[in-house]
Order: sequence, then structure tokens, then C-alpha cells
Amino acid sequence: MAKLSKKIGLILVVVLVLLGLLYTAIRSHTVINKTVYEVLRKMSSDLNTEITVGEIEIGWWKSITLKEVMIKDQQHDTLIAVKRLDAQIQSFSLDNRIIELSNIMIDGAHVHFEKPKNMGTFNFVFFIRYLTPPRRDPNKPKVIWNIKSEKVLMSNSSFRYQNQNSPPPLGRRFNENF
Repeated sequence: MAKLSKKIGLILVVVLVLLGLLYTAIRSHTVINKTVYEVLRKMSSDLNTEITVGEIEIGWWKSITLKEVMIKDQQHDTLIAVKRLDAQIQSFSLDNRIIELSNIMIDGAHVHFEKPKNMGTFNFVFFIRYLTPPRRDPNKPKVIWNIKSEKVLMSNSSFRYQNQNSPPPLGRRFNENF
């Protein structure tokens, strides 16, 4: 009987150690970055453009940092570039489909929305369409995720809006479609 309980104890210790190693591997910087890089490579291929993240850090205390984020439009011009994005995950509910973020800080963002001459849509529309789920059976309930944040702090950032199909304004020197 003593031998059996020792064997069961040893098996439990081995299982717990293996679960701990698996958890640590899943949380590791290398595994997380490799997984995200593969997802972004697939998105880039699907969209025929470039989407990259230089580095991703997920902290033990519900924090996430993205560095050197780059999303290009389908003409391969910069759509969104961000040096650093930090966020704290306040709550996450798989059942209620809610991600609540706090303390979002964006540094060095450059956003360029443009409607090129003789084009019908802006350069970001392809990205929105890709993220929009396909039509589904109207009899089934919608699967909607809510991503919430009450505060976003931005520094060293710029936004550029350009509609090359609009004529320059009359009676003023400022042209918002520069």
C-alpha cells in the first residue's frame, strides 16, 4: 500500500511539473511572438499587404505591450504605424464576450487615411471588410465581442486625412485634403 501511494504521489508531482512547464511555455515571449507572427503573416497574405509587429510583451499582471506596429494599405503605403502601445487588461470574459482595457497608452502613432484620386473608397476600407464577419444565418444570435476602454493617452502622434477626389476649398488658404 505504501508503494502504491508513493507511485501515485510521484505521478501527481510529475503531472504538476509538466502542467507548470506547459503553462510557462505558453506564456513565454518566444511562443507568443511566434504565434502572433504566424497570424499576421496569414493576414498579410490574405490582404496582399504588410502587417507587422516588432515585439509583443504580455506581462504576468494583465499587461500587454506592442512595439513597432506597421499596417500598410494595398498600395503598400503606411496606413498605421505605432512605435509603442501599452494596455492593461482590466477584465476578460469569454462567456459575456467582453474585453475591458484600462490605461491604454499609444506613443509614436502615425495614421494616414487617404482616398486616392479616381478611387471610390478610402485606403482603410479593405482592412475593415476583412475584419467584418461574413453574413450569417439571421435566425442565430449574433456573436459580438465588446472591447471597452474609458481612457486612451496618445503622445508624439499624428493623423492625416486626405481625399484627393475633393476640390480645394474656396475662400480660405487651409486645405484639409492636403
